Amino acid sequence: MPATLFEKLEEFGITVPLEERNFPWFICYDFESILENVELQQTTNLQWTRKHVPISVSICSNVPEHTEPMCIIDSNQNQLVKSMVEKMVDIAVNVKKLAIDKWSWVDKTITDKIHKYKCVEQESDSDEDEEIESQSQNKPCKPLENLQNELERYMTQVPVLGFNSANYDLNLIKQHIAKHLNMHGKGTFTVKKNNSYTCLSTPELKFLDIGQFLAAGSSYSSFLKAYKVEEHKGYFPYEWFDAARKLEHPELPPNTAFHSSLKNSNITLEEYDFCKKIWEEKQMTTFKEFLEWYNNFDVKPFVTAVERLQQFYFKKGIDVFKTAISVPGIARRMLFKCAKQQKVNFALCDRNNVDLYNTIKNGIVGGPSIIFKRHAKKRLHEFAEGNFANPLSDMMPTHCICGLSTNICLQAPLLEERPPTLNQK
Repeated sequence: MPATLFEKLEEFGITVPLEERNFPWFICYDFESILENVELQQTTNLQWTRKHVPISVSICSNVPEHTEPMCIIDSNQNQLVKSMVEKMVDIAVNVKKLAIDKWSWVDKTITDKIHKYKCVEQESDSDEDEEIESQSQNKPCKPLENLQNELERYMTQVPVLGFNSANYDLNLIKQHIAKHLNMHGKGTFTVKKNNSYTCLSTPELKFLDIGQFLAAGSSYSSFLKAYKVEEHKGYFPYEWFDAARKLEHPELPPNTAFHSSLKNSNITLEEYDFCKKIWEEKQMTTFKEFLEWYNNFDVKPFVTAVERLQQFYFKKGIDVFKTAISVPGIARRMLFKCAKQQKVNFALCDRNNVDLYNTIKNGIVGGPSIIFKRHAKKRLHEFAEGNFANPLSDMMPTHCICGLSTNICLQAPLLEERPPTLNQK
């Protein structure tokens, strides 16, 4: 497993306290879109109804002086993305100042060690002793200089987090984001899975999806609930907002405008009264102000939840957004960290056991995880008692429903004692 920056520094006698090995700052963002009506040629299996066009982005962080949400609204997509990146880079500049205050002593210690080794090299040039000269050539000047550069990069780059951004937000702006992030320059890389952008990395910003650090299928509501953050739910007329000109609409859209054809439902009268109350309390004069309020509404609790997620991993000694881009990366680090503490070694397959490697590799088969019955209720659903070959015969109502996961059965044999042997496959 690759060593962290601070683990590498330990090899040169530079020990950073455990509580100072975490990068606490980050930026959160969230996009809102116009659902434009589209007139595209339909097929028998596919029908295009709406096109998502980015109209606004809200940015918030835990960086001092940038803890209040800021909403950027612009119908020009290119200008919208440009303004977003400029704002994020501005926050990153402030973060670097804070990082330098926190780790400047580490940088100075590295500089002192490099200076010390270079002095030894200069003394060896006096031809006093060939042995001294050969030893000085092995001094770790170059590795220390590399670590100093790595520390500089560590302090410069800020994690930028969105919710489901790998699938939605980054795809929404992918036609413009690469240009403004200068993704063709040095020190950049992209991690892409199918149509999802898991990571976009530049020297200043590292775009990640917080959903990659959560259980599969987690919703924004469940994320906030898991970290005990109160959710303040807002309501928005997505389908009514189909053109940028409606930003200047002088009043709150009617209740019917909040109807969702996707959910085939509308907000309640109480929920609509809540929107009216917000409009009046904020003394809004155009729908643009309502959009700004709605866009900002989610990012503040988002920041709080991410801070608590960070603290969960910081206590385990994991610098979560600096050392991983998803749950598997965290799991691997926790595994090897625990193995090191327990003095457990993981043996790899050598060339003499290549057949074992191929057996394991060929045995790893993925497939769909299908829930055949999402809802079952006792005395309502029936099953065939004692005759599974003919399920239509002897149907009996269920009196008890028990859910079992066969995945746990795979782990049971691993817990059994095995005879000790040196050559065991």
